[in-house]
Amino acid sequence: MFTTKLIYTQLASIVCIVLINCVAPEAFAQQTTAQKIDKYIRQKLAASKIPGLAVAVVHYDSLIIAKGYGATPTGALIDANTTFALASLSKGFTATAVLQLAEEGKIRLDSPVIKYIPGWLPNVPQRRNITVRHLLNQVSGLGDTGYAEFTLDKQPTTLDAAITNMDRANLISAPGKQFHYHNPNYQVLAKIVEAVSHEGFAKYLQEHIFNPLHMANTYDVANVDDFFRAPHNLPKGNTYFLGRPLAYTEPEWFIDGDAGIASTASDMARWLSFQLKANGPDTGQVLKAGSLKVMQTPPRGGTSTYAMGWHANTDAHLLYHSGIMWTYSSQEILLTDKGYGIVVLINGGLNNLTDYYSFLQGIQDILNNKEPETRSFPRWLYTVLMIMTLCIILFLGIRRLRRVRQWYQNYKSRAPWKTWLYTALRLGPFALLLLVPYLLTLISGRVLNWPRIMLMFPDVILVLGLLGILNLLIIAVRLLYLYRHKNRSISR
Repeated sequence: MFTTKLIYTQLASIVCIVLINCVAPEAFAQQTTAQKIDKYIRQKLAASKIPGLAVAVVHYDSLIIAKGYGATPTGALIDANTTFALASLSKGFTATAVLQLAEEGKIRLDSPVIKYIPGWLPNVPQRRNITVRHLLNQVSGLGDTGYAEFTLDKQPTTLDAAITNMDRANLISAPGKQFHYHNPNYQVLAKIVEAVSHEGFAKYLQEHIFNPLHMANTYDVANVDDFFRAPHNLPKGNTYFLGRPLAYTEPEWFIDGDAGIASTASDMARWLSFQLKANGPDTGQVLKAGSLKVMQTPPRGGTSTYAMGWHANTDAHLLYHSGIMWTYSSQEILLTDKGYGIVVLINGGLNNLTDYYSFLQGIQDILNNKEPETRSFPRWLYTVLMIMTLCIILFLGIRRLRRVRQWYQNYKSRAPWKTWLYTALRLGPFALLLLVPYLLTLISGRVLNWPRIMLMFPDVILVLGLLGILNLLIIAVRLLYLYRHKNRSISR
């Protein structure tokens, strides 16, 4: 009996040793990776002073980490189940819905859009040439300069209203010829899903994508305002002013199909694992591997590197997309050759001091056994420099205003053309301020109204505005002084 027990004990020990040697290294490696990512995010967050974010990293179906950091403006601690607005990461879900219906034979990607929405773009002769695939690849010919959705006096509230609003749109290039990132392309795709499935778009996503992927805390809304009302009650995000986060109400914006989804780090981990199956077996009830491959492949001919809800870099074997609102941001990436997926969700809008992609890059460095970069420009120093800059501008402006008499003495002794040249140069800051919307469109192709521009670049607008107003005052005071002295000379 003793011998039998001894034999069993030894066998059990051998089995344990084998299991530890086979299983533990991978588990420990993943734990070590998770710890490295956690340490990196904490250091990066402390340096950047971002109020809060959540991150998830997967390796195919394996979850490496899903965790939250920081807090919401209400003080609630962020965890892996805290909801964030995904912004343009929503486009991938819309593309998935379209490809699901294509698998069922209800949508043909190369059919014209008007086959599914007959009344779309009635005033555009080339509308018959715009296909569903063109919308997916952002090569429809539509763009912000032909239809400036952000400058609408009244935002639509439904997909039907959004389609009707587009009656005023003009093409800015021939269909299929040029890439123009344009949110309404994906609003039209959402309407096609409704028209073909005979279901509301939010309901379709819930039943055919969110539920099968077990994304229990993910939902879709039509308008930004719906995020912050019951039943969702999403916390406010943050904008940045003088380098400091400031809780702010997101401007009204119709977002169904292009930016209307809110989700969590835990749910997005499931989404990334699903997307990584493009090179594996069929994914079953959500989307087949072949359709995923189509979704992740840019169009032929080099007209665009935009696949369907993904920016594709085929040489680097990665797929990437960002999302940016005025108070929320998001970043996601798939390293398709290595099977890694990363998502970072942030409760802050555009940040002049922190490149949000750097979070993805740092995590990639860790996955590649490299040391990530955690340094960033000190936010406190930025705040001090901005305040000093504003004070210097104000001091010099007031100083010039008080020295108008000295200016007049110099004016009398210099050539008139020099005076008027200096005066014209003082108009520069105000002229530059007025040109900001046009420069933004020239650089990015996006068309924004002033309230949105001020939320994106409040510090830049404040500096230019103060410079412009002070210089206009200086010019006005000098001209008034000159006018009065000339009148005195005439009266004498």
